[in-house]
Amino acid sequence: MPFLTEGGEPLDRVPLLYRMGRDFQVTEGFGWLDPRDVATVIPVPAHDTTQPPRVGNSTDFASVPPFLWGLIASFGKQTLPAILHDHLAYEASITPIAERLALRKTADKVFRIALIDSGVNRLRARVMWAAVSIERYARHAGGLGILLIAQFVLGVPPSSRVSCSALSPRRSCSRSRSRPGSLRSRGGATPIS
Repeated sequence: MPFLTEGGEPLDRVPLLYRMGRDFQVTEGFGWLDPRDVATVIPVPAHDTTQPPRVGNSTDFASVPPFLWGLIASFGKQTLPAILHDHLAYEASITPIAERLALRKTADKVFRIALIDSGVNRLRARVMWAAVSIERYARHAGGLGILLIAQFVLGVPPSSRVSCSALSPRRSCSRSRSRPGSLRSRGGATPIS
């Protein structure tokens, strides 16, 4: 099993304190052994049970909306990866703003790997990873995140001109310019001989 107790033994249980609603607190810390580098253990500390549940001091396991519970449960094989992700996402949220998106991207990648490593079906792991990735852009990428999510929801392919200008309004968007040898510079869809 990829999860370990604080003493380094395989984890066979997770002591939790139920705090009403959808909130739980982990009462004993544990770690995740990264299969990409077996020397790396990512620690997940216990929550402070003397304090009320809040972001960073509780978990709701996988934050699955009730209308999706028939497809993806909020607990099961994904419970430990979800608690790990909650911890890493919280850690990313309290870092300097310039570092948040990159750290959250790393947290989301660790979540996907931990899901697969815990025996979650690869397709289900991808779906869960996609959901947290969308939330990552909504939370940490500002206007660009909203634009990307809107394009995804509406099924509109990303425009290099819009994406480029959204990233840096002062930067020239070289992809949208005509290049020698391109169809645009040859007057449309004329075949290249």
